[in-house]
Amino acid sequence: MPRVFISYSRADAAWAAKLSDSLQGLGFETFFDRSSIRAGSNWEGEILQALLQCDHLVVLWSRQAQASDWVSRERGRFEAAWQRPNQPMPAGHTLVHLLLDNPHTAFDSYQHVSEILEAGAYAGGAATVSDALWRQVIDRLNLALRQVSLPVTRAIVTVTRRELESGEVDFSFRPPAGRSLDTLLRELAITREQLADYYGATREDWRPFGGAYTIHAVLEGIRDQLNRAPGATPIRWAPVEDELFADREELIEQAAVKLANTVSLIVIDPVALYSHTIRQLVNDYVAKCFDNSHAVVAALPLFPAPPQPRTHQDMVRQVFRSLVDRFYGELPGPARLQQAQCSVFTPDDKDIKRLVRATIRQYATGDEEPANPFLGMRRR
Repeated sequence: MPRVFISYSRADAAWAAKLSDSLQGLGFETFFDRSSIRAGSNWEGEILQALLQCDHLVVLWSRQAQASDWVSRERGRFEAAWQRPNQPMPAGHTLVHLLLDNPHTAFDSYQHVSEILEAGAYAGGAATVSDALWRQVIDRLNLALRQVSLPVTRAIVTVTRRELESGEVDFSFRPPAGRSLDTLLRELAITREQLADYYGATREDWRPFGGAYTIHAVLEGIRDQLNRAPGATPIRWAPVEDELFADREELIEQAAVKLANTVSLIVIDPVALYSHTIRQLVNDYVAKCFDNSHAVVAALPLFPAPPQPRTHQDMVRQVFRSLVDRFYGELPGPARLQQAQCSVFTPDDKDIKRLVRATIRQYATGDEEPANPFLGMRRR
């Protein structure tokens, strides 16, 4: 039976009791200190011991909770027990903030449930919350607490069809010692109109590898195959495209921090690198993941077998030269890092599966040595 520790301010005791009853009704074992600690026991020691024995932590996050040293202490103890520095919570353990009247969690990397806050229902007290609203809250928590897969932060760096056709992509841009996108397309006998067919309304609609499937379908297939492997650590994608391509710098920074500090997969469309906006985004923010030993960065081609593999290299190396040279130049570290397996060309999703699998294995075993070769060309 999954065990849930409920952390709260004394001012929110009624909310904690209501939550405990609802979770118990769903089959969870809860630790709710007012009802769980025997009279006369060493309450402080018993609380901290119970915290270490629980699988999940739900923080009732209000302004009172933010001011509570004890709530901060419980959260810190739970993190210390289950989380390595700068890494996501491991599979089977979850930290969730149930937002009551305080939107400022300061914990953006953790899942939060915000229905009470958004409905403005906190002021009326736990007893006045409508059954429909409370069911939404409990359904969200139930889903979060039963999720035992490891989140893999995912960024798809591409353009939409509208951006492609509206001038966001500069077909005449010629990087130093490289070729323009128009030149590359002429070599492949592809028109701009034909190129647009590989894109859609969202970034998940991009169609690499010849256009048979969207990148969303490709990645879902990779996830399903990885999860079916005997003994595999189940994973789920945690997309950050909405934040990464937002108009607000703080949201972009949040996405970049997640990519740089969690198990992550960054998929790059070489055509998108002909957009000044995306080149700047990658250089200023996405590049932070290059120092993350648990990141995989993959530049995927549009076509399954172009006549000249150098075309794909040019689209990545020349346009993205400063970062590619940094990654493929002389790197410190063990010899095996210098000899990482890289593909000159990535004709399908096999390399992504291999590298994600290796990265998850390294993360699970605590191996800090990088396993994130930049797919698309071999090291010099």
